[in-house]
Amino acid sequence: MKRFNTTLALAVLTAPVLVACGGGSSGGGGGSTSTTEISIPFAARANNTDIACGAQLTGLGTDFASGSIRGFALYIHDVVLINSDESEMPVTLADNDWQNSGVALLDYQDKLDNCASDNSKPTNSTVAGTIEGTLILLV
Repeated sequence: MKRFNTTLALAVLTAPVLVACGGGSSGGGGGSTSTTEISIPFAARANNTDIACGAQLTGLGTDFASGSIRGFALYIHDVVLINSDESEMPVTLADNDWQNSGVALLDYQDKLDNCASDNSKPTNSTVAGTIEGTLILLV
């Protein structure tokens, strides 16, 4: 099998679903805004194949090459949602095992040792945080 050494250009697509759990609001008319917790799932795919260790990826690049990954992860920051009125709603990322100081790690490599191991490892495909105000999605 030919080794695939070309840079793999992949689009990480957000799922069309945004999970928003109602946050608290202080009620009264003091001009306070509500905080809403959100969770944004991401999917990493090459064509219609989910990217993971052992997945055979086909139709890559202009020569439609095939290959597999040894690792696929990326960092994201400065996440902003666009409300139905086209206003920007910055997301304050939560601090957890996958996120810290406003940066989130999305990691799709599900095996140790650059996918060479049979031992599984945790992955992350979700960004969690809060927004100020109410998000209204266009369906």
